[in-house]
Amino acid sequence: MTLKSINFGDVDAKNEILKNSRTGDRTFSDSYSIPERIDIEKYLNGERYFILGLKGTGKTALLRYLHDKVTREGDHSELILFKTHVTEEDRQKLSASAGYQIVSVNDVSAFIQDFKEPWKWFLYQKIAAKLRDTGYNDALSIKLYKLTGLTENKIGGAIGAMFSKLSSGTLKFSGDALGIALELGVEIVSSSGDTGKASLSDINRACSEILKNLEQRQNLYVFFDELELFYQTPEQFNRDRRIIRDLIYAISHINAESAEYGRRIFLISSLRTEVLHSVLELGHEIGRDVDDYGDRLDWSSSTDGPEHPLLKIVARKIAVSSETEVDDVWNKFFPEKNQQPRLF
Repeated sequence: MTLKSINFGDVDAKNEILKNSRTGDRTFSDSYSIPERIDIEKYLNGERYFILGLKGTGKTALLRYLHDKVTREGDHSELILFKTHVTEEDRQKLSASAGYQIVSVNDVSAFIQDFKEPWKWFLYQKIAAKLRDTGYNDALSIKLYKLTGLTENKIGGAIGAMFSKLSSGTLKFSGDALGIALELGVEIVSSSGDTGKASLSDINRACSEILKNLEQRQNLYVFFDELELFYQTPEQFNRDRRIIRDLIYAISHINAESAEYGRRIFLISSLRTEVLHSVLELGHEIGRDVDDYGDRLDWSSSTDGPEHPLLKIVARKIAVSSETEVDDVWNKFFPEKNQQPRLF
């Protein structure tokens, strides 16, 4: 074989995976090297759900590997790319729907904006859509579909559309959704004809209660990647910090509920270290959950030689391309004595 026939992968794992998907190639998954100190099973069973690290440390690769693994094993999985899927227009709609408050403390005004309930609503909609797409048709599932608006076919793929019915902590709905809300005892704060408004937190609690009693046949995973900030203006930057802060909170909240109620729902997210540090400056207590349920990717090692984590990646890439056992790579392709036969 020649040196160029060895597939060392692309610079960006996302691009490599997309190419593999086009061709049906499994080189990425087959040659992926799990980072040291990462226990994959802890992510699959909900003990861990934040993947931390600087840019380029392999967060996307690990997230994609997990997504591919659970899909191949027959579980339900969806991948949401924050930077790609949540456009600037979507963020503006989310910001408008959340509203804001100006609070004065000791004659100092503070701008307060909270996205926790809108993000929970978004996540419950995503969970409901995935359940529907995978064939859940029992009575509880149908109630969830109606409550989240899926049966009306008015919630499309655009994330901004999911927030279009929200306004300052209330949700406007009609038809089946209104009927289910009334059936579940949700307080309607205002109504007109066949439409009504209710507190978004009450609707989220109703969604949670339905999921609490829903019997799942398989695990459901939702992965989040590309949680990045826009830096074009200070206002935009601070808005995005609040949005990401509250998405982290919502992920932790729903995971905690799932653990408490025995749900088979798992939300997993990557977090860039520099983004996390910026978000933590806002002062909300999400740092504790990130520390308790997260792993930091670190490729530094005190081990020299073939056991170094980065060299293990190289060895696996060569092993898959050459159909060689990974333990034999160094002796076969990098002999200690130069007079041994050349293999390239």
